[in-house]
Amino acid sequence: KKEAKKAFETALRTLSPYYFHSVVVAALKEVPEDSIAWKVQDKTYTAAEMIEHLNKSTPEGSQYALDLLRVSGDLIRRAVG
Repeated sequence: KKEAKKAFETALRTLSPYYFHSVVVAALKEVPEDSIAWKVQDKTYTAAEMIEHLNKSTPEGSQYALDLLRVSGDLIRRAVG
Protein backbone atom coordinates (compact mmCIF):
# COMPACT_ATOMS: atom_id res chain seq x y z
CA LYS A 1 0.00 0.00 0.00
CA LYS A 2 2.80 2.41 0.82
CA GLU A 3 4.46 1.74 -2.53
CA ALA A 4 1.22 2.48 -4.40
CA LYS A 5 0.73 5.69 -2.43
CA LYS A 6 4.29 6.81 -3.13
CA ALA A 7 3.94 5.98 -6.84
CA PHE A 8 0.70 7.96 -7.02
CA GLU A 9 2.22 11.00 -5.32
CA THR A 10 5.21 10.87 -7.67
CA ALA A 11 2.88 10.68 -10.66
CA LEU A 12 0.93 13.72 -9.44
CA ARG A 13 4.11 15.77 -9.12
CA THR A 14 5.34 14.85 -12.59
CA LEU A 15 2.02 14.89 -14.45
CA SER A 16 2.13 17.31 -17.34
CA PRO A 17 -0.42 20.12 -16.90
CA TYR A 18 -1.31 19.77 -20.59
CA TYR A 19 -2.05 16.06 -20.19
CA PHE A 20 -4.28 16.67 -17.18
CA HIS A 21 -6.09 19.47 -19.06
CA SER A 22 -6.69 17.11 -21.98
CA VAL A 23 -8.09 14.39 -19.73
CA VAL A 24 -10.46 16.79 -17.95
CA VAL A 25 -11.72 18.34 -21.19
CA ALA A 26 -12.22 14.89 -22.73
CA ALA A 27 -14.21 13.75 -19.70
CA LEU A 28 -16.39 16.87 -19.81
CA LYS A 29 -17.11 16.27 -23.49
CA GLU A 30 -18.59 12.88 -22.54
CA VAL A 31 -21.49 14.47 -20.62
CA PRO A 32 -24.30 16.63 -22.00
CA GLU A 33 -23.15 20.24 -22.51
CA ASP A 34 -25.85 21.62 -20.21
CA SER A 35 -25.15 19.25 -17.32
CA ILE A 36 -23.80 20.80 -14.14
CA ALA A 37 -20.06 20.27 -13.89
CA TRP A 38 -19.20 22.45 -10.90
CA LYS A 39 -20.99 24.40 -8.20
CA VAL A 40 -19.29 26.99 -6.05
CA GLN A 41 -21.10 29.17 -3.53
CA ASP A 42 -23.64 31.07 -5.66
CA LYS A 43 -22.41 30.05 -9.16
CA THR A 44 -23.11 26.95 -11.24
CA TYR A 45 -21.05 25.98 -14.29
CA THR A 46 -22.16 23.66 -17.08
CA ALA A 47 -19.85 21.21 -18.77
CA ALA A 48 -19.68 23.49 -21.84
CA GLU A 49 -18.78 26.49 -19.68
CA MET A 50 -16.04 24.57 -17.86
CA ILE A 51 -14.55 23.39 -21.15
CA GLU A 52 -14.41 27.03 -22.24
CA HIS A 53 -12.81 28.10 -18.96
CA LEU A 54 -10.25 25.30 -19.18
CA ASN A 55 -9.40 26.10 -22.80
CA LYS A 56 -8.97 29.80 -21.98
CA SER A 57 -6.97 29.05 -18.81
CA THR A 58 -9.21 31.27 -16.70
CA PRO A 59 -8.93 31.31 -12.90
CA GLU A 60 -12.20 29.33 -12.77
CA GLY A 61 -10.81 26.66 -15.08
CA SER A 62 -7.59 26.42 -13.10
CA GLN A 63 -9.44 26.12 -9.79
CA TYR A 64 -11.75 23.47 -11.24
CA ALA A 65 -8.80 21.41 -12.46
CA LEU A 66 -7.01 21.77 -9.12
CA ASP A 67 -10.13 20.74 -7.22
CA LEU A 68 -10.56 17.67 -9.42
CA LEU A 69 -6.93 16.71 -8.95
CA ARG A 70 -7.14 17.17 -5.17
CA VAL A 71 -10.32 15.11 -4.87
CA SER A 72 -8.91 12.40 -7.14
CA GLY A 73 -5.79 12.24 -5.03
CA ASP A 74 -7.81 12.01 -1.82
CA LEU A 75 -9.91 9.15 -3.21
CA ILE A 76 -6.87 7.21 -4.40
CA ARG A 77 -5.02 7.74 -1.11
CA ARG A 78 -8.02 6.34 0.78
CA ALA A 79 -8.19 3.36 -1.57
CA VAL A 80 -4.52 2.45 -1.07
CA GLY A 81 -4.64 3.24 2.61
